[in-house]
Amino acid sequence: MRRVARAAAKATVAVTAVLLFGAALSTPSLADPGEHGRGHAWGHHKHKHHHDEGPVVIYGAPPPVVVVPAPPPPPRVVYAPSYAPPPAVIYAPPPQPGVSVQMNIPLR
Repeated sequence: MRRVARAAAKATVAVTAVLLFGAALSTPSLADPGEHGRGHAWGHHKHKHHHDEGPVVIYGAPPPVVVVPAPPPPPRVVYAPSYAPPPAVIYAPPPQPGVSVQMNIPLR
């Protein structure tokens, strides 16, 4: 019975610690309401409204177009004969029905 009570007390302490930790994390924004009561960081992220000033007129000639030639293609890779695939393996024909495969001794 004491084990159950001890486990329940430990669980209660753990839950209380988690709740207090969460409250401590959220308190600084509530402690400093800033302007309009919206929290401390609100003023740092305000969206600035940019008003339309009309069409943008650029005077002068456009910059010259620079044509860069394409790089040459990479050289062809020619493999040396040593890199050629190995020749096909030709297996020996299967043994005759009266011959042992292990020692190649004819059966009598």
